[in-house]
Amino acid sequence: MYIFLDESGDLGFDFTKHKTSKFFVMTLLTSKNQHSIKTINLAAHKALRKINQKLKKDFINELKGANTPINIKKYFLNKIIGDEWCLYSVIIDKEKFRMPKYINTPNHLYNHVAIHLFNKIEIDNPQSIVVVTADKCKTEREIDEFNRQIGECFYSKLSSIDNLTIKHKHSHDDKLLQAVDLFCNGLYNKYEHEDLSWYNCFSNKIYIEDWL
Repeated sequence: MYIFLDESGDLGFDFTKHKTSKFFVMTLLTSKNQHSIKTINLAAHKALRKINQKLKKDFINELKGANTPINIKKYFLNKIIGDEWCLYSVIIDKEKFRMPKYINTPNHLYNHVAIHLFNKIEIDNPQSIVVVTADKCKTEREIDEFNRQIGECFYSKLSSIDNLTIKHKHSHDDKLLQAVDLFCNGLYNKYEHEDLSWYNCFSNKIYIEDWL
C-alpha cells in the first residue's frame, strides 16, 4: 500500500491574526497498487505541462492546490478517475476543538491528528508492504518522533514493522505529494470558504471524511 500525506490550513489558535485559519485539514491519498501510483504521477506531469504551455516567462514545477486553476485540476482528475485510489481526511474546527492536555506544541498536535487518521487505515493482508510519504517540513528530531508514533499505528496491522517504510520528501520532488495537496485543498475550501466547486469533482473518491 502507498500512502501520501498532506495538510491544509494552519495550527495556530490566535484568531485575532488575519491569516489564522478556522479549520485544519489533513488528508491521505492511498492506493494498493503501483499502477495507480504511476498513473497519478504521469497525470501530474501532464497537468504541469499544460500549465507551462500557456506561460511565456515563469516555469512552474509544482502543482499547488491553492493556485492551480480548476480547469487544470479537472484535467488532472480525468486522467486518474478510473484508477484504484481513495482519500482519507480529518478536519478540525479550531474554534470548537478541545485541546488534549498532553499537547503543548503545534508538532504534537500535528502528530495527534495524523495518528487519528492513520488509525483509520485498513490493511487487508498483514504481509502487506506499506510505504508512507510525507512532506518534509519537520526537524530531524520531529521526524523521528513522527515515524515512531505512526509506526505504532501499524504494529497490530502488519506482521512485521519492517514492512513499513516512512519517507519525508519535499513536495516539489514528488508528484504524488502534489496530487494529495490538490485534493486536501479542495476539502479545506469546502469548510474554510464554503467552496464546493473542486470538492464536488472528487468527493466520490473520499473513503473517510472525519472530524476530530
